[in-house]
Amino acid sequence: MTISKEEITQVAKLARLALSDAELTKYTSELDKILNYVQRLNQVDTSAVEPLTQTFEITESTPMRPDIIAESEVLNQFREDFLKLAPQTEGRFIKVPKMGE
Repeated sequence: MTISKEEITQVAKLARLALSDAELTKYTSELDKILNYVQRLNQVDTSAVEPLTQTFEITESTPMRPDIIAESEVLNQFREDFLKLAPQTEGRFIKVPKMGE
């Protein structure tokens, strides 16, 4: 698989990146190497390999740490500074828009 400078230019444009000619040449070469490696990986027969959702089996004896809600010392130390930087606050929290707004 070969990727062209034009394709890299188009991807850069979509990502709103301004690339110099040197960067364009460098990234074209690097991305081409990556895509060729992925193409090689796609040729490997994995039909006998079970799909994984994780790399180890979780059992009842798997050690798990308990979820503990605790204040962050770092956050407490810089809370006022963080709140001053936030566009909107509510009490000791940073107020953000609801999803979809």
